Amino acid sequence: MKILLIRRQYRIRTDTRITAPTGPIRKNQGGLMRLEAKEITCKCGHTLMIDRSSDWCAKCAKRVFYDPKDERFNKINTYYMYTVVFGVIFFLTYVFVELIATPVLG
Repeated sequence: MKILLIRRQYRIRTDTRITAPTGPIRKNQGGLMRLEAKEITCKCGHTLMIDRSSDWCAKCAKRVFYDPKDERFNKINTYYMYTVVFGVIFFLTYVFVELIATPVLG
């Protein structure tokens, strides 16, 4: 463990204030900047200007993405979270039935 900590180099910046991000940022020439504004059309037909990786449509209240890859990643991440939650609920039900309900009722 000590060797791993020695090999890693952590940079702590004390000269800058830490603030909540206002949107996704990307590196450009060593600095940080927002994405370029882009006009996106929602599936409902509403057009809006986006300078973040995602925003909400004002007309239909659905999420609109700057890049199609982000939309795909969000869909996969959502399915993954549903699977994890379902797995945890299934496991807890199994443990309850096997360890609590069966000995008490059986």
